[in-house]
Amino acid sequence: MVTVQADTTAEGLGLGVEARGLCQRRGRQQVLHDLDLTLGRGVFGLLGPNGAGKTTLLRTLATAVRPSGGTLRLLGRDPADRREQRWIRQRLGYLPQQFGYYAQFSVFAFIEYCALLREMPVATIRPAVATAIEQAGLAEYARTKLKALSQGLVQRVGIAQALVNRPALLLLDEPTAG
Repeated sequence: MVTVQADTTAEGLGLGVEARGLCQRRGRQQVLHDLDLTLGRGVFGLLGPNGAGKTTLLRTLATAVRPSGGTLRLLGRDPADRREQRWIRQRLGYLPQQFGYYAQFSVFAFIEYCALLREMPVATIRPAVATAIEQAGLAEYARTKLKALSQGLVQRVGIAQALVNRPALLLLDEPTAG
């Protein structure tokens, strides 16, 4: 059993992550086994060799895959409940190790699209997109099509889309890749 604990909480949102006995399988292979994890506010990193389950854990925390065992609470809510999962996803920022994007979209259009998928209030989207683009150092590329960007700049676009909704829980898998 692995246990990690931090004792601060996000204001009004409960702990960021609470997992008890978390298990995750990939086919017949047990990738996560009996993981206890408690994280509040702050910055936390996952270190470990390739194949240790870091990406699997982040995908589970991002609600991309359901745990195969144990309990999980994110921002004080149960992601197994569809309504609470929706609430969590609206407050979550996630950058997978490899993220898909539409090469024909401009940087601004892609991040705007991601904001719409997170069901952000329409009136807040354009200013939030502009802020995320600025935070990621992409202001000069806002109108550039994604297919014209270097891999490093595409990675910054991924970071910007993860930040656009000012998430209460931000999950970044290999954010410096590229």
